[in-house]
Amino acid sequence: MSANGIYDVNSMLQVGQVLQVTVSTSATTSNTTTSNSYTIQNGDSIYSIATANGMTADQLAALNGFGINDMIHPGQTIRI
Repeated sequence: MSANGIYDVNSMLQVGQVLQVTVSTSATTSNTTTSNSYTIQNGDSIYSIATANGMTADQLAALNGFGINDMIHPGQTIRI
């Protein structure tokens, strides 16, 4: 909440509102992550990346300008 200047837990979010999300790396993976990007690893899917980052596959695909059935490739960096 503080990263987005929201200090009241009862605040309503608006459709289309952009929020900052901080993602930390997990001790069980070697994925490169920052607060806004992710480098695709072998075995990743749009669905698995989206789920791990609290979004739907449709949201992740739309954020990156591709469809949920598009191919992603190891080493490719996407927005999260």
